[in-house]
Amino acid sequence: MKLYETFGKRGFHTSIATSFGIDFDAYENVMLARFYGAGCYNNLLAVDAGMLSLALDGGQLPEYAGRTYTVTPAGGGRGVFHPKVLLQLGRETGRMIVSSANVTAAGLAGNLEIAGVVETDDVNTGEAHLIAACWNFVSRFLDQNVEAVRSCGCRRGRPGLVMRSQRTASSSYRMAQRRPFSHLEVRRASARASLRPSQAIRCED
Repeated sequence: MKLYETFGKRGFHTSIATSFGIDFDAYENVMLARFYGAGCYNNLLAVDAGMLSLALDGGQLPEYAGRTYTVTPAGGGRGVFHPKVLLQLGRETGRMIVSSANVTAAGLAGNLEIAGVVETDDVNTGEAHLIAACWNFVSRFLDQNVEAVRSCGCRRGRPGLVMRSQRTASSSYRMAQRRPFSHLEVRRASARASLRPSQAIRCED
């Protein structure tokens, strides 16, 4: 199975992706496009601060960062930020994909990668506890003052998921559209920072 084919599944209003390496073209055209196509409009990305700084300084700035998704530098001076996780939240379901793939063209579609998937539509399950634990982990690297983060649908410290309606995430998306961040602000944010698993997926052509 190709990893990127899983991104188009419906039922989620929020996605949170973490990565060490980042290719903004791959994220925007492979992941973000499929999230939007599936009705997922509240999208967040956390990337190792050093690699994010290199990506922003070494080429063309991302086209949609700060407008249709948020980017947060993670790790800073405490070593590299290396988890590759995709957390997806919906009104009645949640899913966690933990993989070896970076958010790059090779990681998403070219390399042979492996991933484990945990998914649930019941908050009173072990899977829901795992997904909530994943949220507690990734939320440490997100700005809790950002509306997109507050609209994710979980609260830190809760053992189970709190599923919010898609209307809430859509409201957050509309607010981001009204108050877009400039590319300069994305660059400055990077500079300040440094700067029951249910199935396995092999990611190959």
